[in-house]
Amino acid sequence: MEGDLSGPRATVLLTFSCRTRCFCASCQAKRSALFAEKLVEDLLAPVPHRHYVFTLPVALRGVFKRERRLLGLLTRCAYEAVRVCFEELYKRKDVRPGCVISLQTAGSYAANWNPHAHCLITEGAFHEDGEFLPLPSLDVKALEEVFRRLIGIVDCIVRGLRSARPRRARTVPAGP
Repeated sequence: MEGDLSGPRATVLLTFSCRTRCFCASCQAKRSALFAEKLVEDLLAPVPHRHYVFTLPVALRGVFKRERRLLGLLTRCAYEAVRVCFEELYKRKDVRPGCVISLQTAGSYAANWNPHAHCLITEGAFHEDGEFLPLPSLDVKALEEVFRRLIGIVDCIVRGLRSARPRRARTVPAGP
């Protein structure tokens, strides 16, 4: 940040930190680098990975904004969609994809609030005995369809729960 100090040509460079509120590039870059290092060293298997992003339909975003506890369903639906597609590709139920999911809620108002899940997914699946099976190919359209179907089920459940809530009785002041 530059500021003018006593005179038309006197400028000074002021550094600042957002104190890890993810506001400035320097703090976020450092946190991102540390997180990536931790993932590589401690968590990720030494196999190829691919990045996917799953997002909610616009019609559901308002409900998820008001009921933040529902955000966990977004990550579960994303993983379930990947798992189902992998099982169908391998034609077996004893395989599991490796997956790291980071949930983000970008935007601050109903008009631009966009919850989405960044998923780092293995390009293959693991067998129960730990063997890695490389993925021949993943049909992204099929993955999208499974995710939409799962989110559609969540939508039906949420709407059903909202309509089943008992309504509070209104009180009307008594007249004179």
